Amino acid sequence: MAKSKNEVVKMKAEKIISKKTFGRGLDVGTGNFCVAYSKNDQIETKLIRDAFVVIEADKHKLKMLNDRKEDYILKDDKIFLIGDKAKVYANIFGNRYPLRRPLAKGVLNPDEKDSHFVIREILKSLLGKPQCENEIVYFSVPAEPLDASFNQIFHENKFIALLNGLGFDGRPINEAKAIVYSDTVDLNYTAICLSFGAGMLNSCVSYEGDTSDLEFSLTKPGKAVNKKESYGCGDWIDMNAALAVGKETHEIIDIKEESTLNLMAPETEEHFAITVYYRNLIKYLLANLKNGLDNLENIPRFNVPVPIIISGGTSLAKGFKELFEAELKKYTLPFQIGEIRLANDQLRAVATGALVAAMAEYED
Repeated sequence: MAKSKNEVVKMKAEKIISKKTFGRGLDVGTGNFCVAYSKNDQIETKLIRDAFVVIEADKHKLKMLNDRKEDYILKDDKIFLIGDKAKVYANIFGNRYPLRRPLAKGVLNPDEKDSHFVIREILKSLLGKPQCENEIVYFSVPAEPLDASFNQIFHENKFIALLNGLGFDGRPINEAKAIVYSDTVDLNYTAICLSFGAGMLNSCVSYEGDTSDLEFSLTKPGKAVNKKESYGCGDWIDMNAALAVGKETHEIIDIKEESTLNLMAPETEEHFAITVYYRNLIKYLLANLKNGLDNLENIPRFNVPVPIIISGGTSLAKGFKELFEAELKKYTLPFQIGEIRLANDQLRAVATGALVAAMAEYED
């Protein structure tokens, strides 16, 4: 009997890497792009912050960037600084060199005119050339959002076109489902997988790799405190915490990424504000998860407690798991919850799971 696609993917995930194989996994994130690939019987990854600034080009700047091997694109006498260096420039110079984002709320940013050009160059840098004709690249896409409407079809097809134009075979995979493949081998692919990204929350409930009708995403847990429309998820935390304490958003991002922040024991006013919005975000997810499960026509009946796997850059903050556990106790889901654990690599889990799906396509 022929094996189903889920069975083939699961078999490949159990071995992860057994031999030299083709295929790539790509996490298309609002905060970071990450590619995973097989090399020397190991999974390797490359990650770049999904942001850029534009500065005037001159020979001196180009020499410095080349000497330091910084990521940049030269176009029409303009330097497009990519990744962490862009964040540094934006932090130092503020409005002179504002940080720009090719993606917003998990999809292409409709307000950023250079997004398609910048993304194409980032993909070229991350992926390099195909190892074989039309090498398969599974790339992450959000599930249908419960709290917003946007052109998800355009986003998905644009990335297919971009990847195909670079000589690859681009194929979409749900972001949370990719975590099933990367982090639930030991759980028989049965878990609730949650991805807390910079732009979106993605969720799926998986039973042995089947996530049918159990996938959804969320973009934002409400308006910013100044009543303007806000970005989603991690960006929403940054924006609101900054407004609450009179800081710039990039200052809050720096504080979030420093080692002294602990969501279970905030020490400063900035830490407290960040914790407030983290807690609000988690509450928003859990309320929607409960509502979505309660309204299913066929609620899954699990005979064992279902574990929860947490991933995504927003979940990197110290104390996130403990804060999540504390809030989860306030909700009753239609089945029993087991252990709650962080993904093996929260920034790279989606790309790794997408790689597993891509490699499975080359199995006999």
